Amino acid sequence: MTRLATCTTAALGLCCMFIFSTGASAQHSAPPANPGRKTPFKWPDGKRVAISLSFDDARLSQPDVGLPLLTKLGVKATFYALPSGVEERLEGWKKIVAAGHEIGSHSQTHPYTGTTRFP
Repeated sequence: MTRLATCTTAALGLCCMFIFSTGASAQHSAPPANPGRKTPFKWPDGKRVAISLSFDDARLSQPDVGLPLLTKLGVKATFYALPSGVEERLEGWKKIVAAGHEIGSHSQTHPYTGTTRFP
């Protein structure tokens, strides 16, 4: 298994552990309604927690490696991809969108501190 696949699997596993470990909290009563709201927010299916999973600098391998893993786990994610990477793997990214995931545009430049090593 590649390092990317291992890291992705570990991250998804931790997210799933958190989701399933908090499932019992759905039995508790709903939080107090916001006085400014006309109707209180209702969690779907009695859930009480949500996690947003996103991938910055979406890699070209994610349509091949990430999509099957996310599909297997039933998890949706947002990928922030460079336009050039989407163009290079357009069919793969179309499959990701068709599977219900989101794609956000990653900027071409942003500050980099040099403190993180990339594989």
